[in-house]
Amino acid sequence: MFSSIVFWCEFPEKVDWKNLKIPFPCSVYIAVSSRKEFEKIKKGSSKNIQFGVWPVLSKIEGYWFSGFCGKESIQKLLEYKGLDIKIDIEPPFPFIKFSSFGLLKYGVKMFLFRRAKNNNFLIQTIEELAKSSQIIISGLPLPEFLSRKYGDDIRKDLGGRNFFIYKTFFSGFLGKFLERYYRWFIRSRLKIYKERAMFAIGCTGSGILGNEPVYSDLKSFEEDLKWFSQCGVKNLVVFNLEGILMRRDSEEWMKMLSSFVFYQKGILNHRFIN
Repeated sequence: MFSSIVFWCEFPEKVDWKNLKIPFPCSVYIAVSSRKEFEKIKKGSSKNIQFGVWPVLSKIEGYWFSGFCGKESIQKLLEYKGLDIKIDIEPPFPFIKFSSFGLLKYGVKMFLFRRAKNNNFLIQTIEELAKSSQIIISGLPLPEFLSRKYGDDIRKDLGGRNFFIYKTFFSGFLGKFLERYYRWFIRSRLKIYKERAMFAIGCTGSGILGNEPVYSDLKSFEEDLKWFSQCGVKNLVVFNLEGILMRRDSEEWMKMLSSFVFYQKGILNHRFIN
């Protein structure tokens, strides 16, 4: 059972915010390129949702934040001071469609042949932002010696810490192997981050690459919900909200999620003290 549910929403234009109703307390983090864009969506939305902001850059700038980004791009994070904010720290946008081989090739290129110059600047900027904002750092489920190379080396006591475990990405033998790795990874990060640890299930809908593999039906989604619960996950993130809402049986998907929620005084709390 999960004690908090958070949704990532990468394509807010696909959501009817005014009429959106979610049958349990939750938070929704919206991908935007400016604070003005975020405030406009929030103003025109249903009042029963707790919102957070998910800043993204242009693809040319890297889309996600990392030490590979220029300093001017990294400084754009400070525009969101005072808001609940989720920061993706990942290598720059690869300009390729999803494929396991393509991503592997891209990863080798990034880790072996490129050097991130602005890691320290990224870390300092996020620490400054955290003085006035609730922070969630989100990133790849990699060993720390690899994630540090592109700037994912944030203090372990700085807000929430999310890792995305998208089991839809890989199937067959590789999927089975990664499932064992993911189980070990989740348990190891729960020991490190404790109540700050968050893990993202996915994908219910495609992301920025445009062709990421998604759940084919509700049953496979339910099986993964059970798997995350069995791994000891308490703070669950769902990627992505619009992927559920665009399904014909979206109400059944929400009911399924609700059945995995453990209510504490009627509130699902994902906020962390920095």
